[in-house]
Amino acid sequence: MQQLRESLKDKTFRDYSFFVAGMQGVVAISAPFFAVYMLRDLQFTYLEYSLNAIASILTQFLTLTFWGKFSDRFGNRIVMLLSSVLIPLLPILWMISPDFYYLLFVQMASGFLWSGFSLSTANYLYDIRPHKSDFAVYAAMQSALSASSVFCGAIIGGLIASAAPFIVDVVPFMDIMRSPLYLVFISSCVLRLAVARWFIPRAVEPRVRKRPKFLQVIYRVSRFSSISGISLDWLSVTRRGQKGAQIEPDNDELP
Repeated sequence: MQQLRESLKDKTFRDYSFFVAGMQGVVAISAPFFAVYMLRDLQFTYLEYSLNAIASILTQFLTLTFWGKFSDRFGNRIVMLLSSVLIPLLPILWMISPDFYYLLFVQMASGFLWSGFSLSTANYLYDIRPHKSDFAVYAAMQSALSASSVFCGAIIGGLIASAAPFIVDVVPFMDIMRSPLYLVFISSCVLRLAVARWFIPRAVEPRVRKRPKFLQVIYRVSRFSSISGISLDWLSVTRRGQKGAQIEPDNDELP
């Protein structure tokens, strides 16, 4: 517990953790309701719904290598900031058209951005932790903050969704919305922008540490969300002398 408290005294790590947790929390406001929107409001078949989810997941897998090479060349900070600025626009794209093929494109764009965000934030955490510190402590603190934020975000999203039909009925001009869930999407969009705006001036360029080669990184799927896609755990394998290998666990979520 003392190590966890000590980790938050590091300003760079504290700002990073609040940013990642905040972004995942405000994403959780809208994430559960995209499935409701597709199946109830747009009347998607289960096949169309499944293809929509697959589009995001497949794009994430296919673009991990691209983002890895891009971040190696330009730095994780620029990837993290670029994706955090564009991710808030995703809920608005869902409101432009109900066309199935258009929403497939939106999901591919979502998978592309979340792939870059997840990979860059994982590498950024690796770079900012103090030298010779316990990486597991920093990862545990960041995961605990993110889990708490996602819980709060989901509760807030449920409250907004339950109040949305009443708000649409009483507020002028709101009746032009195709779905009351648009209020949930707009709320998530605004809060995502607020989180990104807060973090941008606080993001520092960390000293890049030597990482294992791409072929020495093992990815595995730990969890799945129908909208935001997959949650990945990864193990980096590095040699310890000439006698064996050292496996360092890490995890990364694609909210």
